[in-house]
Amino acid sequence: MRPRYRGYPTRKFGAVATAGEKDLTAMLRTLSAHLDANRYIFGKVSCQESSSAAALSALGGLGVAPICTFLEEEGLTVILKEEELVKLRALPNFDYIETPFSRLSLEVHSSLEAVGLTAAVSARLTGSGISANVVAAYCHDHFFVQSERAEEALEAIMGMADDACKSESR
Repeated sequence: MRPRYRGYPTRKFGAVATAGEKDLTAMLRTLSAHLDANRYIFGKVSCQESSSAAALSALGGLGVAPICTFLEEEGLTVILKEEELVKLRALPNFDYIETPFSRLSLEVHSSLEAVGLTAAVSARLTGSGISANVVAAYCHDHFFVQSERAEEALEAIMGMADDACKSESR
């Protein structure tokens, strides 16, 4: 008999691994977040889709290691540490937003199939007037907020677990 797994089964070096929590109530009850000490910049390297590998290679050649890249029609979006920005300013096909962002990583292993976690956190931040850019990675969701509001955003997210526990006990 085949074992049952919570979450969508995935392969990890030949073994089946679970892909995280799907139950929104369970995720909210245990929700916590980590504020990364680094500040990040969002930028774009203009390139054709066929030259995205060349753009990545050019970044590597400059000693830049983005924490995230995403290929769009307009170019290669990069999220990189603020201190790496100086290495890219000379690139003629590089644009960036000057506003620094801080990364809040949710410390719950949410499934990529989970419904509602991103919406719930986004709604909480929206209620506080905080803009958020979300990256859903394999194990965790990461919210990039304006650095000047990072502590406030962290407090808002951390309060969600308390609220979930209070509403459940009613």
